Amino acid sequence: MAISELKAIKFCQYCGYAYEVNMQGEFLLCKNCKKRFYPVSTPAVGVIIPSEDAPNRILLTTRNIDPGKGFLDLPGGFINYAETVEAAAQREIKEELNIEIKLKEIIRSNIQTYNHQGIDMQILDILALSYPINALPTKIDKKELIKVDFYNINDIESIKDKFAFNTEYETILKYRKFLRH
Repeated sequence: MAISELKAIKFCQYCGYAYEVNMQGEFLLCKNCKKRFYPVSTPAVGVIIPSEDAPNRILLTTRNIDPGKGFLDLPGGFINYAETVEAAAQREIKEELNIEIKLKEIIRSNIQTYNHQGIDMQILDILALSYPINALPTKIDKKELIKVDFYNINDIESIKDKFAFNTEYETILKYRKFLRH
């Protein structure tokens, strides 16, 4: 967790006294009760959704929100408290794309910095693969997305600079490598 993110947490959850940030940025220490608080990265899920007609074509969204408004992204979002990765993926895809999916497998996880409302957060980004879909969604959430389309992963390098987050681009490369074996 970034020091700036830790500084946004001001008071002890146990006694209400002011926190002190340790220099390594690993935990917060209460000056009063001496209890440590270990913040965790915020979990999020992104989903690779292949086309049923061609597994080398995947669905990408164009974001309508910052960070990365106007850039490409995998569909997905934050995982709610006490929600599983699978449930979050299904909920986010239903909210954004108005379709039902079923996850096939988790591909990878990584940490990325995400600026949320002016604070740089460390996001635990969990990237998954769903079973293919047979058509492009037609009723998308226009508050979050500008558009959706299928993209050929063999041409992905030509649009690398159009991605909102490099981690999604890297995940697509990993998926492509998996398909070739």
